[in-house]
Amino acid sequence: MRNARNRNDRVALGMARVCEHQAEIRAQLAHSGSTQAIDDLLAAVRAGRDVGNLLDALHMALQTGGDALGVYGHTRGTGAQLAGISGGRPSEEIYLCPGRRCTRYCWPDATVAGSPTCEIDGAPMLKSKV
Repeated sequence: MRNARNRNDRVALGMARVCEHQAEIRAQLAHSGSTQAIDDLLAAVRAGRDVGNLLDALHMALQTGGDALGVYGHTRGTGAQLAGISGGRPSEEIYLCPGRRCTRYCWPDATVAGSPTCEIDGAPMLKSKV
């Protein structure tokens, strides 16, 4: 049970990284010769399929292309800001991943009209109370 929870946490953190940085990841993969790994992953997300193995494949593709950290290395305490964490000050409301696939979240921003959307499938993020 603990291993499954650890795996789910790892996948959620990795998906947050992909969600927040998919353009950079796609450019890295294109430079290496193929964007198939991210294309397959995003198609699985949009279809509501399990993404664990595809995220692992994307991680390996990035490492093979020269990114030593891949997807998962960027989610550990590397000193960089974690994907999905936006600036601003906390309020009682927060927006969460609409599919609960990743750990991305953001605080409401009065300067932006409407609610934020998922960077992968465009669905409105879920408003929740903290």
